This record gives sequence, structure tokens and C-alpha cells, in this order.
Amino acid sequence: MNGQESRLALAERVAAAAGAAWWTLLVGFAFVGLSGVMFLAATSCPVLGGWVARLWGVQPQTVRIIWVVSIGVLKLGLFGWFLGSLFLSLWSRRLRRGPSA
Repeated sequence: MNGQESRLALAERVAAAAGAAWWTLLVGFAFVGLSGVMFLAATSCPVLGGWVARLWGVQPQTVRIIWVVSIGVLKLGLFGWFLGSLFLSLWSRRLRRGPSA
């Protein structure tokens, strides 16, 4: 296997990893959206909010704070995942193009 073939094989593997990363990011965004809907349901409905607070054993205001902080941390992690996906995609494209002159 010469240099050109090995570079193209690596580009193929990196492109597959980038594709998997983008799909994982999509699932993460769907989870954030679902969590946001659940948060709105729990905070707008006093019965559901009280039930969640009793289930967790804390005050309703504490449930809101925990939920908002958790979603913020999740979004921060998804941003890092986005940067990694973007890097893999750009690197794969660069590998396919070959060395610059």
C-alpha cells in the first residue's frame, strides 16, 4: 500500500467517524429538545411539578435549578461534540484532497 492509498483509507475511516459523530449529535439534540419539553411540562403544571419534587425529595424551585443546570451542562457537552464532528469532517475532506502544493 503506497502513501496515496493509505491516505485515502485513512480519509475513509475519518469520514465514517465524522458521520457517526454527526448522527450522535443529532440524537443529543433530540434528547435536549425532549428534556426541554419535559421541563416546560413540569414547571407549568403544578401537579406534575409537585410530583417530580416529591419524587426527588426536594423543593420545586430546586428541581428547576437542577434541571436548568443539567441542560446547560448537556448543551456545553454537545457544543464540544459539535466541534469534534466539524474537525473530523474538515480533516476527512483535507485528506481526500491530498497534499497542498
